[in-house]
Amino acid sequence: MVARYPHTITIRYFAAPTQDANGNLIEGLATELVSECRISQGGGSWKTGENGTYTDIVYTVSLPLLTDKTFTNGEVVIEGKNYSIKNIHHYQQRTKIWV
Repeated sequence: MVARYPHTITIRYFAAPTQDANGNLIEGLATELVSECRISQGGGSWKTGENGTYTDIVYTVSLPLLTDKTFTNGEVVIEGKNYSIKNIHHYQQRTKIWV
């Protein structure tokens, strides 16, 4: 039988920065999440910005639906290498991340 999620991924994401009483920015705390997933190489390009530049997608990652949907900035660790999250989308029963 084929495993639905045969790989493991580590996702590091950061809470939004806040300001203290003096107006100084305080970095958000880092949170680390380990999840089972399916990693596929490639995924094309992602159009970013007003100027129409493209960002290459190295991996497309499908994983069970994440309950914590607040992270927008973060990185993933795949095979010991860090990749920044380019986009994330939450479907009904799964989450998809492009890195």
